[in-house]
Amino acid sequence: MIIFWSVAESLAAYVKLMECGKLGLPDRPQRCHKCGGRDCFWVHGRYWRTVEEGGRSEELEIARFKCSVCGRTVSALPWFVIPRRRYAVKTVAEGIEGYATQRETYKDGVTKLGADGPSPAQLFCWVSLLVERVKELLLDVQSWCVSASIEEDELLKCEAAESPNAPKAHIPGKGQLLDDLAKLVSYGNALLKGSKQNVMNGLGMQFLQNVEQVQQIFAHGGLWKQTPQRIKP
Repeated sequence: MIIFWSVAESLAAYVKLMECGKLGLPDRPQRCHKCGGRDCFWVHGRYWRTVEEGGRSEELEIARFKCSVCGRTVSALPWFVIPRRRYAVKTVAEGIEGYATQRETYKDGVTKLGADGPSPAQLFCWVSLLVERVKELLLDVQSWCVSASIEEDELLKCEAAESPNAPKAHIPGKGQLLDDLAKLVSYGNALLKGSKQNVMNGLGMQFLQNVEQVQQIFAHGGLWKQTPQRIKP
């Protein structure tokens, strides 16, 4: 199983903390979601993960914990690492957002991510996996926008957003889902106004911080809640 800790928002920031000696161990999980035990985890070794972001590739040491009651093991990933994916959240977020909001092919999209970046097939996979969940994600973001008292005119503008790539979708129903993805980006932009980071990247952190049952929106499958943040870069 996986837990997340928000020690850094990007690979570059994480490596900088590591080089400065300011990177500690993530907090142990407080409760085992399998057996219900509390304060029952102990450190259970480490393993290495290769993560790529913006043309940079790094080997990261990932801490593991084990429940002393039932034996369940848990890996603690930095929030920008996607389970079973080589590329970091920032790269995946930029690729998905670009395809959702700009008229381009998958080949055009990956070209913007760097010469040694993902393949068009990988970007297609990322977009396809996210649109499977876009309706539930959109409902959450719409709710946050209403709670943040965003003006009605701006909300209506967000609702009218469309993806320029929707008309050329060949899979039945995917055009509408791409439009929903464009709406998700538009609502996210309204919610995160003033943020310097990519909208989808910012929404990723928003979900980790605000959804009761934690979601890393770029991952596929159920996840555990994150561990509390210990270091603020």
